[in-house]
Amino acid sequence: MPDATTVTPTLREALASAFSLAELKVALSDLGVNPESIPQYDGGIELWALEIITYFQRRGRLDELAAYCAKERPHLPWGQLAEAHRQALARLDAAAAGEGAASSAYRDIQRGLGALERLARDPNARPLILRIRDDLQDASDYIARLSDYKRLHDEFQELQVRYSVIERDCRNAETDETAWNTLAEYLTQWDGIISRMLAIAKRPSFAPGDTAWATRMAQIQQRVCDALETQTVKPLTEILPVMRRLLEREPSLVNAKIFEVVRAMLQRSVIPPLVELREALAQQQVDPLSLDEFARGIESLKGLRDRLQMLVTEHDRWQRIEDELNPIASNIGRSPDVLAQSWPFVSSLVHEMLDGLQEDWASAILTLDARIQERLAADDAPRARPLFYQFQSRVSNRFRIVDDDLLKVVVELQKIGDSLQRFLRELL
Repeated sequence: MPDATTVTPTLREALASAFSLAELKVALSDLGVNPESIPQYDGGIELWALEIITYFQRRGRLDELAAYCAKERPHLPWGQLAEAHRQALARLDAAAAGEGAASSAYRDIQRGLGALERLARDPNARPLILRIRDDLQDASDYIARLSDYKRLHDEFQELQVRYSVIERDCRNAETDETAWNTLAEYLTQWDGIISRMLAIAKRPSFAPGDTAWATRMAQIQQRVCDALETQTVKPLTEILPVMRRLLEREPSLVNAKIFEVVRAMLQRSVIPPLVELREALAQQQVDPLSLDEFARGIESLKGLRDRLQMLVTEHDRWQRIEDELNPIASNIGRSPDVLAQSWPFVSSLVHEMLDGLQEDWASAILTLDARIQERLAADDAPRARPLFYQFQSRVSNRFRIVDDDLLKVVVELQKIGDSLQRFLRELL
C-alpha cells in the first residue's frame, strides 16, 4: 500500500531514474541480452525501461533483472518493485478476464476518483485540485473518444454477425417463402444498427475523414428500408457487395484509431499532475483516509498505463510483421520466389519478438518459421507455401488477441470515464 505522504516509484520509474540509457545497455549486455533486440523509442528512457521490464517478465527473468539492479543500485527495493509490477499487471489481466473484480485495479482507480471528489469539498484541497482540472478534462476527452470508437467497433461486429445470414436468405428468398421471414427480421436489426452507427458518427470525437463510410452506410440503409417496404430482395442486390467491402475494411481501421487514441493518451498522461497533486495535498490538513485512497488509485492508474503501453507496443510489432506478410500472400501465386526473397527479414522480426518466450503459441510460430526456412534452404518453395499460410494464420490470430485485450481495457476505461465526467461536472 502506498503511503499518502510519499511517492512510491514503479519498477519502470525506478529503472529509468537509477540508470542512464548507456548504463541500461551495459546492464542488458551483462545479462546476456542484445540491447538491439529490445525496441527503443523516441518517447524517452521510461518507455524503454518498460520494454526492458516486459522483455524479462515474459521470459520468466524479471527476478534476475531485479537482482542485477539490487547489486548495482542497492538503495532501492528492487525485489519489492518487481513483485509490485507483477501483481499490478496480474490484477489488470484478471479484471479484464472477469476474475477477481472485487480486488481489481479498476476498483482502486474508481475509489481514487471517489476520494478526489470528497477531497474537492475541502477548502484546503479544492484550489489545488482546480489547478489540474484541464489535465483531468483532457483525460476525460480521450476516454470519451475511446468509448465512441469502441461503440462503433461493436456495431460493426453486429453487422458482421448478421451479414452471412442475410446474404444466404437473399439467395433463397426467391424459391423459399420461409427465407423472407428470417431475412426481414435480420434486415430490421440491420436498420437499427445502422441508425445507431450514423448517430455515433455525428459525435465530435470523429473527424470528417474518420466517417467516410457513413455516406455509403446511409445508402445501404435506404435500400434495406426499400426491401422491407416492398418485401423483395431486389433492392439488396447492389448493396450487399458494398456492405461486404465495408465489413472487410472498416473494422480494422476503427481498431487502428483506437490504438491511435491510446497512444495520444499515453503521451498526454494525467499521472504526473496527479502525483504532484498528491504531494501537494499531503502538505495540507486534509482527510488522511481519502488521501490514502487517492494514492492507491494513482498507483493502480500507473499499472493501467503500463498495461496500455505494453499492448500498444505489442500491437505495433505484430502490425509490422503482418505488413510484411500481406504482400507475400498477395504475390506468392504469381511469383514463387517472393517467399524466399522476403523470408529472412520476416524471420528476423519474429525471432526478435519471440525468442525466449515459453508460451505454446510462440513456440508454434517459431516452429513454423524453422520449417519454412528448411523448405526454402532445400529449394522447395512449393512445399513451403502451405506452411506460410499456417504461419500467417497464427500471426493474425495473435494480432487479434492483442486487439481484443485492448478492447477489454477500453470497456473498463469507459466506466472510469463516466466517473471522471461526473466529477468534473461537480467540480465546476
